[in-house]
Amino acid sequence: MKSLSDYLNSLQKQLGQKQVRENTQDLGEKIVAEQTGQLWNLSEDKKQYDRFISLLDGSLKTVVDVKKLNISMLQNNQEEFQSNDCLIILHDGSDMRKAYSKELECLDKVRDLDGKIINGYPTFNSVLIDIPKQKVRLLQSTPYSSREEHYLSATKLNDYVDGKLLKSEQKEVERSRTISRIWKMVQSPNYC
Repeated sequence: MKSLSDYLNSLQKQLGQKQVRENTQDLGEKIVAEQTGQLWNLSEDKKQYDRFISLLDGSLKTVVDVKKLNISMLQNNQEEFQSNDCLIILHDGSDMRKAYSKELECLDKVRDLDGKIINGYPTFNSVLIDIPKQKVRLLQSTPYSSREEHYLSATKLNDYVDGKLLKSEQKEVERSRTISRIWKMVQSPNYC
């Protein structure tokens, strides 16, 4: 028979978001220490009680699946692609500023509007411009971070392409999921 701690540890490994893992661990430790599952007795205040309830009842909606969101935006704009002869799609990077955030997962550094370095995430966005209808629509937005495990910098990619990396570094770059897509794109005859 598994102990509650073992069960919670295996459960936590399946949770993707750091904040959810920490809240689950906090709740598990309180249950074990107090030997009760009564949330109102485990909670220090109403805010913590509400957090425990939303953690357990499935109403916690803090996780955004970027891939699903982008697919949904593309599907919602599908009609625009089919019914238009003149569309422009712009790709642009911008920053998602999180100046007051301190503990978000893979929190990166970006510039604020005054040029100061603050916490945040760079993003890559695609926007559809419909000139005849004078409409602008967001097609996709993908935040990323140089602190992610599979992040590949432009410098490292250029050094890889130019053959300037050590063999161990080349293997590291090749293991990255990003390199195969970028390399295929660069080698494409339509790449400019």
